[in-house]
Amino acid sequence: MPSQQLRATEISISQILKPCSIHSKLIDTMTELSFFSHTIFFARSNPAVLLDPAIFSEDLYYIEHQLLSFPTTIPATSQERGVEKACRLAGLLYIKAALQEIPHSKNGSSILLVQLKEALTTVWMMEAEEPLLVWVCFVGAALSKGDLRGWFVQYLTQLSACPRIFPFEDEDMEMSRLLSLKKVFGSVIGDICCESLQCWEISQ
Repeated sequence: MPSQQLRATEISISQILKPCSIHSKLIDTMTELSFFSHTIFFARSNPAVLLDPAIFSEDLYYIEHQLLSFPTTIPATSQERGVEKACRLAGLLYIKAALQEIPHSKNGSSILLVQLKEALTTVWMMEAEEPLLVWVCFVGAALSKGDLRGWFVQYLTQLSACPRIFPFEDEDMEMSRLLSLKKVFGSVIGDICCESLQCWEISQ
């Protein structure tokens, strides 16, 4: 990515996550995840571009390690908040899905998905956190099935942004402009939009 685009991405991620009171170290990791995902998408759409396996593996390991080890990497006086846990768990699920480590059959990683649900139950739905929560819910729903998928869809329905997500386009959503949902999950995102909109209309 050009340096100007890197800087713009860094600023945009910060503008979304700082109002959620996300720790600066986690913001840095999510920024690295955005850089990494853009590199993957660019390489996939340009067959002539070859990624160095050593650098690729090193970047992947670093991002996954940072997401898994947080909050042990911050002072002991700081505790991980629900919204931070939801953010990093969604980040882990996202990077695995982007690399196709999680089958698109929606089996996903059941342990991470249950932990993500538990984290979201502790989060107050504040307007400042909605751009992040919309993205987190889509990631959770896209990799879930049955009642668990229904739970994420229902959570999404409770956000005031719900009526504005249909028809879904990455460029229309703050977080998915930086961490694309459609490029990772494809048509599943449209299905989730329809399900959430139906639930929202019933609740009105």
